[in-house]
Amino acid sequence: MSYATLAPAPTAATSPGVSVKTPNKLFLFGVGLAMALSSIVLVEPAPVDALVMGLFVVGICAGIIGLRGLRPIAVVPLALFMVANVVSLYDPLNSRRALWYILVTLYLCASWAFFVGVLWAFEKRGMDLMIKMYAVAGMICIIPGLLSYFNIIGFQNTLLLFDRPKGTFKDPNVYGPYLIPIALFAVAGLIAQRKGTRSAVLHTSIALISITGIFLSYSRACWINLVVALMAYLFFSFMFRPAGTPSPFPISRAILAFAGVALCVGMAMQIPEVQEMMAQRLTSTGLQGYDKDRFATQHLALEAALAHPLGIGPGQVEEAFHYSTHSSYMRVLGENGFIGEIGYVAFVLVCLGRGIVMGWKTQDPYWEKIYFIASACILGHIINSAVVDTLHWRHYWFLLALPWYQPNALTERMHRWRVRH
Repeated sequence: MSYATLAPAPTAATSPGVSVKTPNKLFLFGVGLAMALSSIVLVEPAPVDALVMGLFVVGICAGIIGLRGLRPIAVVPLALFMVANVVSLYDPLNSRRALWYILVTLYLCASWAFFVGVLWAFEKRGMDLMIKMYAVAGMICIIPGLLSYFNIIGFQNTLLLFDRPKGTFKDPNVYGPYLIPIALFAVAGLIAQRKGTRSAVLHTSIALISITGIFLSYSRACWINLVVALMAYLFFSFMFRPAGTPSPFPISRAILAFAGVALCVGMAMQIPEVQEMMAQRLTSTGLQGYDKDRFATQHLALEAALAHPLGIGPGQVEEAFHYSTHSSYMRVLGENGFIGEIGYVAFVLVCLGRGIVMGWKTQDPYWEKIYFIASACILGHIINSAVVDTLHWRHYWFLLALPWYQPNALTERMHRWRVRH
């Protein structure tokens, strides 16, 4: 049973004389491998980076994937953001870091286009594979991290950072949010209608493992991200479903799912190591010393933007202030100026709006779930980005790509709607 399936795959009808290109299985295998390795980022560039760029070049040159899913409404603000990156290179403090930072940003923009192209080329088959391999990557990351955290295995120097699980990531603040889409797909599968015992056990296991990993990342922004994403998914599913259609899932199952999450967190809170870390993360004021440092750096980034409207250059915040802004918006504002800020924020908001609109217009339960989960995760990451620098999170750009696929049936319905109105 497909991990993300709520409806059977649509069958492709062909007319006589029309040649239908068979999807390249080897290329699709490469995409799945890239997703499976997407959680292993202990070194830069990571294995997934080489795979994605190699597949993108091969896919374009061989005609396996194209660029037809790239819409001007998304490409224009993204291009504006990249132009601002280039313009801000005029006088960086550290030219080598500036060049490296802008190349990473360009790569992530290309990865967004790559995932959009994969969706248009392989449709539901590609979407199913990427979700499954994303879940596999999450388990590769979570399980060793948790085993190391509870001293069942060693490798604390590799899998932990400041006594916080980070798995195969460099930072717990990235590790936790990476797991949120996995948790949402598992919860959505768990509370869906007409699920068998095998499916329920699978989704329950994935949901509990991923939520445990999120909780033990001890990232307060990640916790908020998860809550916002879960609530947003439930809200979108109920409020934007087609008129006259039944509820996408029973309210009782949603309540039970939340009760299960609360029970899991409550049990974890009984562990002494967890209690000690929670005491460190949640003080009486809710602020740590580094919180004050990050807010001070954000203020400096704002002052830099006012003094240098075109920005001080990509990756130059640490060079100028010796500390990260811990905010995507303040980093972009300080480094790429007001034009870069407008382009980046507009691009993210357009992706969010596109996901909600596509989920509202489609009547296919499978794609409705994909769009609403993607939108909910993007919304959670938008909030997360205010206090953590998410600009170079690979999985975030993958999420931003999901709303840009458009099923053929939806295209026909939208055309009929425009004709009637």
